[in-house]
Amino acid sequence: MLAALAIAVGVVECVQGLRRAGALGSLAARKLMHTAAVALAALCAGDGLADVAGRRFGVGALGPLPWSRGKTWAGSFACLVGSWAASLGIIMYLRAFGLPLGVGHLSAAQLSSGCALCAAAAALVESLPVKEVDNITVPLTAAVAAGWAFGAGGAG
Repeated sequence: MLAALAIAVGVVECVQGLRRAGALGSLAARKLMHTAAVALAALCAGDGLADVAGRRFGVGALGPLPWSRGKTWAGSFACLVGSWAASLGIIMYLRAFGLPLGVGHLSAAQLSSGCALCAAAAALVESLPVKEVDNITVPLTAAVAAGWAFGAGGAG
């Protein structure tokens, strides 16, 4: 039940975020597909799960963050794990089909640590006490982090 709700919220978040940040689609250039994958994973999985987990589990020790009383440790952790797992999963899935993602030269461990860095950046930005702009700031931050972590493109 909770998983179905998380997926539904993630899809709604993704559609709303893409509508607000239509320029994100331009990131899917041939050598920057990994950047788009990381950005969309942060928006759909990370931000969507942060909302669900924060509301469901954000009490007690997993409650409000000291710098943002409207956000929770549970939500931030869900954003981190969701962004990392979804971005790594999408990249590995697309890479298995031989798509030119620009990260073909990286090992699975390097991809995992790069996705973790991107997820941490997205979770940090998602935790900030700013309302109604995280559908833009979260994927944009993840995309910038992906550009830094993976470079602007590579061997395919």
